[in-house]
Amino acid sequence: MEIGEQGFTPGTGSTYNTSSDYFEFQNLNPQTNYNIYIQSKCGTSDFGTVVGPTTITTQSSCTTPENLHIGGVSTCEFTVNWSGVNETAWEVEYGESGFSLGTGTVINTSDTYFTLTDNILPNTTYEVYVRANCGSAGYSNYTNALVITTETMTSLDATFLEGDYLIESITDGAFTAGGQGPIVGEQYVYITAGSNNGRYFNFTYYPDAFLNDTYFEFQLTNSGLVEVGINDTLSYSCDQGATTSIILGPSNQDQPYNVCDDSVLEFTFFELYHGTGGCGASDLPITIRLTKQ
Repeated sequence: MEIGEQGFTPGTGSTYNTSSDYFEFQNLNPQTNYNIYIQSKCGTSDFGTVVGPTTITTQSSCTTPENLHIGGVSTCEFTVNWSGVNETAWEVEYGESGFSLGTGTVINTSDTYFTLTDNILPNTTYEVYVRANCGSAGYSNYTNALVITTETMTSLDATFLEGDYLIESITDGAFTAGGQGPIVGEQYVYITAGSNNGRYFNFTYYPDAFLNDTYFEFQLTNSGLVEVGINDTLSYSCDQGATTSIILGPSNQDQPYNVCDDSVLEFTFFELYHGTGGCGASDLPITIRLTKQ
């Protein structure tokens, strides 16, 4: 018998003789493909026809975790548990349902449970995989996918999205008249509770340093959407006169925000220009980022 890693050239592998009709190969590498050739030996120099190759794949010496199951689930997090067999370190990978392994969020842990909070949203289905990390012996196979759906958000926690927020960034996609805008009238905004357990905030906005200001309001629903509260119209002193309005999108659609993390609030609204007064093109995006203080 001769054995070698898949693709080896016969005559360069490891050879063994036996008088039994079975044989146990030892000291092979885990998770490796091997080719085996067998030839009958009928005498000192009398050999039969070579049979092969037969291909085998060795198993991993690193044991796949068992009994992966849900330990608990809420709107913004869930806990998974598993049995570790003989291993002491594991890698958890998860993502929204249908993601490809290698593209998800990866967590390394020495515990046989983990609470997942990063990139988790309400009413969303996720898939979770776990494999053992055996150091120099490599990784085990992945478990089968554990499918988990987070709960629907029905109300915001009492202190969630409340308090002072620094207007950290407001980025304009437009060059308005004079090229000096946009700017806001405040450095901070205060987000406070509104009706139906939502939140709202407002600030003064100057599309350009040379134009009049507008005061408008954004509402944050407990279902995770940003809505515009006031859709103001501004007058521009351009060559032929023009107006603009502030909306959340080209069709004024609501935009999502992360109801599971209130440390940063970021979304985009739009300036819509009307007229031919040289104030710019229509649908100009402005991204605002607020950071909790």
